[in-house]
Amino acid sequence: MNPFLEILDSLIESFSAILGRPRGVKPTRAEEIERPAESPLESTQTAPFEEESPEEELPIDQAAESSEQIPAEEPEQPETSYLEETEEEIDPDRPGDMPPSESEEPAADEEPPAEIEPEPETEAATESVEEQASPPPAVPPALPEPVERKVMVIHFDPFVPSAKGRRLSDTLAGRDPEDLLRVFISDLRECSAGYARYRVVERVNIDRLPVKCDGFQYSPDHYLQCWQAGSGFHSPDTVDYEKIFAEAGIAEKVNTGIVDEIWMFGPPYCGFYESVMAGKGAFYLNAPALNLSVKIDHRIVIMGFNYERGEGEMLESYGHRAEDILRLVFEDTRGQSNLWERFTRHERSAPGKAEVGTIHYAPNSERDYDWGNPREVTSRCDTWLSFPNLTGQGRLVKGEDWGDGDMRAHHKWWFTRLPHTAGLNAGIDCNWWKYIVDPNEVK
Repeated sequence: MNPFLEILDSLIESFSAILGRPRGVKPTRAEEIERPAESPLESTQTAPFEEESPEEELPIDQAAESSEQIPAEEPEQPETSYLEETEEEIDPDRPGDMPPSESEEPAADEEPPAEIEPEPETEAATESVEEQASPPPAVPPALPEPVERKVMVIHFDPFVPSAKGRRLSDTLAGRDPEDLLRVFISDLRECSAGYARYRVVERVNIDRLPVKCDGFQYSPDHYLQCWQAGSGFHSPDTVDYEKIFAEAGIAEKVNTGIVDEIWMFGPPYCGFYESVMAGKGAFYLNAPALNLSVKIDHRIVIMGFNYERGEGEMLESYGHRAEDILRLVFEDTRGQSNLWERFTRHERSAPGKAEVGTIHYAPNSERDYDWGNPREVTSRCDTWLSFPNLTGQGRLVKGEDWGDGDMRAHHKWWFTRLPHTAGLNAGIDCNWWKYIVDPNEVK
């Protein structure tokens, strides 16, 4: 190119930079040669990659002249037409602050927006919902106020000369009456849901055996001989209750409210009834009512225990007491209203209709004292735990459900199912223990 023309072009370029070129004017060839590459930090749009052309070396005088008018550090960037130079399609209808549409792929240096996952339900929240959805628990029936019964204990336990002066109870390898009393009283309280609360208020220890109803009396050595031989015991066996009452002053203590019941301990063949009743209005209680000459203002129960046996036998004696009292309570009740008759059903007496049974017969028993029978029968025994609601279904039961032959376990199981709630049902108290503990409540 003619050097003169090059100088002329350079002057025109300098004047254009000073005066400012109108927008859209195409740059000169010299500008295209001298234009530096766009910095990625200054560009707002990514342009297609182009290889830079090597700069053409200008004459020294022209370079000096140009440097005076356009500083090399801040060359003016020519305006680029996006429509001509960009390969990216721009949606003119989309506002600049809106994200790309779903069909558009994000830029390479942009991270796609994270998906928001729903928070998992916590265990506590789930439990809370379940608790709200479940029905409220049923309110258990109200229990009656507990009742205390004051007991006099009379203990016949003489020394035995031929046994080196030991007590008869020790000679027979019997149980300590105090231990028996403690467990027995605790069992009754537990089985009655806290209602029956017996308390020993007086103890009478007698160093001889009681007199029989015909006046006969064993000496300690004579009794031990009969026991060791297993024969020779006196008949009639029954003790003289009249004499015992007189010697212990029982009638006065009962009439003045000092004691409510009499519990007597002795060896086997001592002549006690398991339970018997005395006083005004007395009725049959495992034995005919006692006809005493002393006046007693109200009914009183006399229990007879054997210190050669255990707590299970004590509960059985009390169970016969309960059976006779409740039989009288429901004596005038007929049909399905006789809940006592229903309570005592067992498979042998009412096939297919077993409930709780009796003190001798469990629901599946085939004979007396058959508490460990393994055969299965259907029984509604557990419905009595929800008394007065008896609408529950029966289930298969067998001996292991009530102790598998253990006397005490069966009797506690049986006593626990006796109704013990407050209220009345057909004129009869829903707490059957009320009558058992105090027979004066039987009308």
